[in-house]
Amino acid sequence: MSKQHEDSRQVSESLKDMNDSTKSVLSSSAEISDSSKNILADLRRLQDSSIEMNEIIAEMQVGAQKINKTGEALAEISRKVKDSISKSNNQIDKFTV
Repeated sequence: MSKQHEDSRQVSESLKDMNDSTKSVLSSSAEISDSSKNILADLRRLQDSSIEMNEIIAEMQVGAQKINKTGEALAEISRKVKDSISKSNNQIDKFTV
């Protein structure tokens, strides 16, 4: 009878250990799940930020293109003004005594 009692105690102890291990695994699993949710939320925010940055960069490129076109137009106007001044000077030189 003593042997049965000892075996019963060992089985009971083993079941308790298994129960403790199961609780630990469940707790760790919950922590991993929470961490995974946080990581996914961070990834979504990163993705949103990346999309926003790409949109801003595209707007900046459009702005830079407009600035370049304006600079080219100003350079052309400057060239025309210079030519006009040169022509005017040539005409004035014809009338000098």
